[in-house]
Amino acid sequence: MRRPSKEPSDLPHRVRDGIITIRNEVEYTEAIELVNSGLAFVIDVIEPFKLTKAASWFLRSAWLTSSNGSYIEDQGLSSVQLKGLSTTLALSLRVLGRGLNQVFEGRLVAEPGAELPTILLVQKGGLSVPAGTDFTLSQGLDATPRGGLLIGGVLRVSQPVGVREARLILCPDGFHPCAIHQAVIAEQGSVVALTPGARAYVESLTLKDDSVLECREGRARLESDSAIIVESGQPDLPARMRGVDAAEVRLKPGGIYECRGHGGWAGEPARVDTLHNEGGVVELEGDARLICERYEQSAGEIRFELSDPHAPPPRLMLDGHCVVTGGRLVVAGPGVLSEPPRERVFLPLVEVRRDAPVLTRLMEHAWITGFPEGVLTGFELVGNRTLGLVIAPG
Repeated sequence: MRRPSKEPSDLPHRVRDGIITIRNEVEYTEAIELVNSGLAFVIDVIEPFKLTKAASWFLRSAWLTSSNGSYIEDQGLSSVQLKGLSTTLALSLRVLGRGLNQVFEGRLVAEPGAELPTILLVQKGGLSVPAGTDFTLSQGLDATPRGGLLIGGVLRVSQPVGVREARLILCPDGFHPCAIHQAVIAEQGSVVALTPGARAYVESLTLKDDSVLECREGRARLESDSAIIVESGQPDLPARMRGVDAAEVRLKPGGIYECRGHGGWAGEPARVDTLHNEGGVVELEGDARLICERYEQSAGEIRFELSDPHAPPPRLMLDGHCVVTGGRLVVAGPGVLSEPPRERVFLPLVEVRRDAPVLTRLMEHAWITGFPEGVLTGFELVGNRTLGLVIAPG
């Protein structure tokens, strides 16, 4: 017995200038097929509907929107899924529920009015939140190896954001807020980058195991409600922070705060309002300057790298409260001097605004390494406000 043939759909005939309006799940499925075949590029949801099965994959670029404020209820199913390196899906539609949406490849661009439950960024998948956009994920966000987040606007997530072997770039336009209203955990070689001059916000940030927070050219500032934590459980894979100013940073074992001069960051001092060193390394080199209002060290070290003792040295400038109860200070020379000193040279390294016993404490636990034989080196305290290195001919 022959089954009745399926009536042909009129949806292809309803495409106008690449725009297709849909009212239900069946039409949504067919609309994605029309996008993938190149016959449409805008899907306009004009009536709310519920999913009963996972939506098909977007394989070509499109815009998923609603001209009248309608929405999709995913009922725990995937409603938005992308594949294809060149696929870009602009989203200005609300999706309600708890379904997991995958950006396997390509890029999902959140536009005003967009809302999703959960996004998983995998392989070469990316999420963009442009400046001026406020995007809500009612469940969570996870970026796995090679996934990427480009945040210029505001991202709101109900669960901590995981970034593993992935990239998170904060790129405000200078006119609109750039923020992630949730904790961010970057680990396993992830990169959290800010564009030069950027000022952005995260609720909290933890860097682990070979991950880095950086601004490569110039400086940027990252605000947070709690201290930025920099740590690593693997000594050969430290976590690093460089080129970024902050209100509060907490260095734990395996964590490094880098300040470099003679490069893209030269000329402008680094600023960390409160810096806690609990086993990490504060590393200064070139002619870098680091200014701290409050510095507390219970373990770890302050390390000065002197590549050229004849040039201005790096400096740690402590403007306010300073307490050192542990750890050490290390000055590392270049190993070989291109020109041996002909006279006594004093290089200021640590400066305090007012008399402080912290300098005496640092000098008592200071080490000098990397200078050739025949060169005399030592520490000197000047005016009880400056601790420096003395280099003299032997």
